This record gives sequence, C-alpha cells and structure tokens, in this order.
Amino acid sequence: MLTLVGIDTDLITLATPGDLPAAGVPGDVLRRRPDVRSAELAVLAQDERVWAAVAARYPRLTLAATASTGGPKIEDVFRDFAASIAAGLAAPIFDGGELAAEADRNRAVLSERIRAYGAAVLRALQEVGGAVVSGVAQRACLASLERQLDLAAEVIDRTRASYLNGQLDYLRVLDALTSRQSLERTYIGARLDLVLQRIRLHRAIAGPMELNRPKLAGLQSTPGDTPGAADGAESETREASDPVE
Repeated sequence: MLTLVGIDTDLITLATPGDLPAAGVPGDVLRRRPDVRSAELAVLAQDERVWAAVAARYPRLTLAATASTGGPKIEDVFRDFAASIAAGLAAPIFDGGELAAEADRNRAVLSERIRAYGAAVLRALQEVGGAVVSGVAQRACLASLERQLDLAAEVIDRTRASYLNGQLDYLRVLDALTSRQSLERTYIGARLDLVLQRIRLHRAIAGPMELNRPKLAGLQSTPGDTPGAADGAESETREASDPVE
C-alpha cells in the first residue's frame, strides 16, 4: 500500500522496544501496583479497627471536677465520686459478650484482608513473570525470523543467478520471492507482538516503559532534493564566470 501511494518503504523503520525496564527490588515493584497498594492499605486499616475493638473491651474512666461552696458534706462528695468510678468501670464489663464478639469479628475480617493481600501479591507476581518470560521468548522468535530472512535473501540471489544462467525457469524465482514476502509479514507481526508484550509488562509493573521513536517516511532527503540547490549552484557558476573589474 505504501508503495502504491509513492512512499519509499526503505525509509520506514518499525518501533522497537529497548531493553527491559529496571524492575528493581521485587517488593518495590509490586507495591507500585494499585491493586497491591489498595490491599495493603485495607490490611492496615482493618488492623487499626482490631485494636480499637480490643481497646473497647477495657473500662474507660472519665474524670470531671466540680467546685461548690455549699451542698452535701465532704464525705458525701467522695462517696458519690467513688460510686461514679465503680459504675464507669463496671459498664464495659457487663455487656453480654457484645464487645468480645465485635473484637472477634474484626480479627476475622483482618484475616480475610491478609488473605486478599496475599492473593493480590501472587497475582502481581504471576503477571509480571508472565510478561517477562513472554518478552524473552518473543525476542528469541524475532532472532530466528531474522536468520530466516537472511537465508531467504541468499536463496533469492542464487535462484536469480541460476535463472540468468539458464539453469532454472522464472517460476522458481517467483517462489523464492513469495517465500521471503511471507517471512517478512510474519516478522512484522512478531515485532508487533513484542511491542504488545512490552505494554503488558508496563501495565504489570505499573512503571515507565521506553520505546525508540520510529523514523517517519518522507523526512529523509537527498542533496539533490533540497529546494534551491540547483539555483544556488547556477548562481555560483555565473559569479565565477564573470570577469573581475
């Protein structure tokens, strides 16, 4: 299609992913993922709820000071104060086991959050490991296809030479050209798969991914294609031929 519209396909290069991004420490990589980070924060929040539920089982004492110039005797004041302290200490104890049940429930929820966090970490490890392995395998496939392309080019050269020497008919040359074009299409598809594998790795590690920018067609030019080059050459020739007064 590019040849039909007048674009030289030799000027176009495919985008090629560079080396694998530095993953760093596995723990740091996994903690960058939103799902792992969310599961970790859920564990921390539930742990605080467990401590709050456990603390609620113990008595809470609130002291308030009041001053009065008249009223009951001093021994009545201390008697009422001791009674209020006893009531405050006894209230959390005789709750029918409600606070203990609430603490147990929070502990069970914490265990569930911890299991969810472990599942998120395992899922992240599986995705990152799968993306890395797939990328390595895809690069090996590309290397194999490149060797096949080199061999196909040699076959075309030898087949064309044999045709020119009258040893083979031109159908053999066409077969060699067709085989190379099929390999080229497979190679382009493999390059695309490599880019997609790198995108999956980028999403799995939730980190940066760098790609080499492809060269655009039509941006490379030869010296003869530069506008005004011929006019400049003619003007220099004209000035050189004029006599100096």
